[in-house]
Amino acid sequence: MLTLVEDLGMRKEGKSTRRWCTAKCSYCNIIVERRTQQLNKLQSCGCATQLKAHIKHNCHKDRIYQIWADMKTRCLQPNNPRYHRYGGRGISVCTEWLFFPSFKEWADTNGYEDTLTIDRVDNDGNYEPSNCQWVTIQENLKRRNRSNGWKSN
Repeated sequence: MLTLVEDLGMRKEGKSTRRWCTAKCSYCNIIVERRTQQLNKLQSCGCATQLKAHIKHNCHKDRIYQIWADMKTRCLQPNNPRYHRYGGRGISVCTEWLFFPSFKEWADTNGYEDTLTIDRVDNDGNYEPSNCQWVTIQENLKRRNRSNGWKSN
């Protein structure tokens, strides 16, 4: 869903004049320019189409896809129950990882296996190639319990 950020006023388009604005995409957090009239009609900035394409090709059944989707919702969706521990603390997902193929390519070249989970080296840092690694669930839980006093529920 696109949320209005700023009214940019009227712009001439051929023979007509239309109101434009900047809007924030709730899926990927990117700010885009759109006609104000389109805000209620558009589902996203275009990234939702990319997501549907991946689901159509059955990537959504793979564990790596679920890790990616969970990472994004923790950081980008305020209605996610864990948002306060991630996006609510300012942790975001780098632009290149907003789309699954880029994330999967990084994962495949950096040791991803179905027995591993994603871990941020700096617990206060973003999800990005320079701050992430693959570790076992046990290693990840040990790191979490030592960093910033955070305890798992």
